[in-house]
Amino acid sequence: MEATYTTGIIYKIYDIEDPTQYYIGSTIQKLEKRLLEHKSASVKADSKFYQYVRRVGWNRMKIDIVYHPEEPVTRRDLFKLEGDYQLAQNPPLNENVAGSYIKIGHTKYCKLAYQSKPALREKQLKQGAQLTHVRYVIDRSGMEVKQDILGRNVIKKH
Repeated sequence: MEATYTTGIIYKIYDIEDPTQYYIGSTIQKLEKRLLEHKSASVKADSKFYQYVRRVGWNRMKIDIVYHPEEPVTRRDLFKLEGDYQLAQNPPLNENVAGSYIKIGHTKYCKLAYQSKPALREKQLKQGAQLTHVRYVIDRSGMEVKQDILGRNVIKKH
C-alpha cells in the first residue's frame, strides 16, 4: 500500500515582474524546503525553468500554494493533480506533464513531453505510447468516458 500524505500541495513559482512566466510543481515537503531545493538545482540544471531563473534572478521569483488537497493523497495522485493543473494552465516554464508517463512496449516508461516540445511529444506518441494519466469526463450523450490527457477516449464506463 502506498503511503499517503496530508502535507501534499500544488505550488506555482512565478516572476513578480512578469507573472505570465511561471512554473507549476508539487511537493509533500514544506514549501520553503522545496524552494531551497529549486534554488540549489538551478545552479547546474538545464531546464527551461532554471535557465529563466538564472537569467532574471531568484529575487524576482515568488512561490505560492495553488492547491492543498483536503484529503491525504499518495505521491502518485499528487503528481496527477499537478499534471491536471499544468494541463489546465499551460505554464510556459514547465517541460513535462507531471504524472503523465507513457508506456512504450512492455516495460519502458518515460515522462510525456510537454506541449513546448512538440517534436519529442509526437515521436513518443508515434512509438505507440500508452498514456497513464487519465481522467473521467462526461461526453455529449451524458456517458462517463475515460480519456487520456490528449482527450482520446480510453474506455467507456457504463
